Amino acid sequence: MYKRQKYFSAGFSIVNAFNPSSTLIPHNRSGGITSAIVIPSAAKANYSGLASVFKMDGELDNDVILKDIAMAISFGAGSDSRASQILLLEDAFNKALRFNTSKEQYRILADFDYDDHTIRDLEAILRVLNKEIPLIVRSNRAKDLLRMISIAKQYDVKIIFHGAKEAWRIADILAEEDIPVILDPMDNIPGSFDSIAARMDNAYLLNKAGVKILITSQVTHNSYLSRQGAGNAVAHGLPENEAIKALTANIAEVFGLSDLGTIEVGKTADLVIWDGNPLEVSSFATTVFIDGKQISLVSRSTRLRDRYLQKLGLE
Repeated sequence: MYKRQKYFSAGFSIVNAFNPSSTLIPHNRSGGITSAIVIPSAAKANYSGLASVFKMDGELDNDVILKDIAMAISFGAGSDSRASQILLLEDAFNKALRFNTSKEQYRILADFDYDDHTIRDLEAILRVLNKEIPLIVRSNRAKDLLRMISIAKQYDVKIIFHGAKEAWRIADILAEEDIPVILDPMDNIPGSFDSIAARMDNAYLLNKAGVKILITSQVTHNSYLSRQGAGNAVAHGLPENEAIKALTANIAEVFGLSDLGTIEVGKTADLVIWDGNPLEVSSFATTVFIDGKQISLVSRSTRLRDRYLQKLGLE
């Protein structure tokens, strides 16, 4: 049976895969995560799909905050050369623009595919080209970041870099172009030739140059470790208030989450109370509010802990 090789998944939405009943939700919530932007896993091809924002309250009927707020792609070392990746990206953008002029004609064909793109893919790409949503670019090498900046200028799209281990090398350019960077300060080892210039003070150097930084964690199961990454960035020069903003206000601002990110009258009451400095690994969340409701901090991990302490007679 013939199976069409699918390189593009620009229109893939993560929203229907989210499970609010996952044991990982209370696990990360007890670590201070009240909401999260979920991005599809990196793909070998350019496109990963669309990111959405979810609440961490575990409710079945009200888990999505905003759907399909950004598109994610990967650029750099992979199955195709960088030259071919650039051409594929340009081809996709150009096809979406041509499709835009005649999409009513193509809608007649329910199963229409446009050279490995579905209508869903092309409409998603058009949202990027129309600046309705930003393009999140997973890339590390400084030269690759510059290439993507050139593409963004060519098509007038808004980009956000993700990973960007060598971003410090072009910090002034990123600041001038107003390009935010999502990074994990703990992910600072040059794991490949794409990130040979990785360094532990990347966040500090970017912030010093005026780049808006957003701090994440590469370990999905332990997303709450993003605060540990922020603390690590502080240890390497990033001002503490900037580290807190990189976990909260900067994320809300970059992705247009106007009701989140800061404590203000009229905004969503998502609050976390800590027993110490939240950037210290020895600190723990004592109270978590989501939408103004106090949320239980009990998780599978805490139940297992209590179970074994009880067996040891230490409870």
